[in-house]
Amino acid sequence: MQTMEKTFDGEWYEHPPMRNALISGLLIGTVFGLAHLGFISLLAERFIYVVAIFLGGYHWFREGIEKLIKNKEIGIEVLMMAATLGSAILGMWDEAAFLVFLYGAAEGLEEYTYAKTKHSISKLLDLAPKKARVLRNGNETIVPAEELLVGDVFFVRPGESIPTDGIIIKGKSSINQASVTGESLPKGKEEGDAVFATTINQEGALEIKATAAFQDNTLAKMISLVQEAQEQKGKVQLFIERFGKRYSPLVLFSALLLIVIPALLGLPLSE
Repeated sequence: MQTMEKTFDGEWYEHPPMRNALISGLLIGTVFGLAHLGFISLLAERFIYVVAIFLGGYHWFREGIEKLIKNKEIGIEVLMMAATLGSAILGMWDEAAFLVFLYGAAEGLEEYTYAKTKHSISKLLDLAPKKARVLRNGNETIVPAEELLVGDVFFVRPGESIPTDGIIIKGKSSINQASVTGESLPKGKEEGDAVFATTINQEGALEIKATAAFQDNTLAKMISLVQEAQEQKGKVQLFIERFGKRYSPLVLFSALLLIVIPALLGLPLSE
């Protein structure tokens, strides 16, 4: 589904769709066992199933309704809601609840994994220093790294990370480029050589002219490319989505026919 816009940095129990689905599953499993052992009444059993259904299905119920109202689209969520309602009407509350739990857990796991991955990628930018020593009006001034512009001259001392891409205009050193290139050994750099954001200056002091703003540096571009690749859909996924747009309304319409036709023919609805 991958609908979450924000990244997520936390455990599964702090992620509402995932947490609620698993709590719903725990309730369902517990009440199913107790009911079959005869420890709770039918009324209590159904009440807990209803609670579990709303708890486990709240997020995708809402998404399905929004998609139906805003996009006039009958998605898989609407189909699952209809299946849940149908099971409940037929008195199969355990099946309705298990259906909600399984779909909610699958959706929650997908969202959780996607959000965590996106957060992990974005965290790479934290490798870059927050401040930079910039030459302004002949004086060395410390500014936020985000304010670096193309053409700014900044200084990097031994042991410090390079805040953005640039070219060395004074000094020479060995640079640990593992964060960008994956090279395990430092690489020697001197005047005229290019250096990259988040790489580490290991020896001499360097004077560098920025060739990219902080938000446009090599690492930022790498992160953007990875995220774009993540969000691109493969041929199989695109086919499934196109198929789903036809499949869901067709199945829902067929299910309605199974109710309407027997009623018109005077057949008992229970069958």
